[in-house]
Amino acid sequence: MNLSVVKRIMKVTVVNLNASCKRKSIYQHQTTASIWREPLHRCLQRHLLR
Repeated sequence: MNLSVVKRIMKVTVVNLNASCKRKSIYQHQTTASIWREPLHRCLQRHLLR
């Protein structure tokens, strides 16, 4: 596979993951306030433990 194709796929995947994470945080905003001010690993832990 071409390296530029791989890079493009990776970029699209990261963008999709970011979008879904933001949607989740918007839905759960009242329960998880200030989610973006927390350290990232705590945010991930909280999402994985649900």
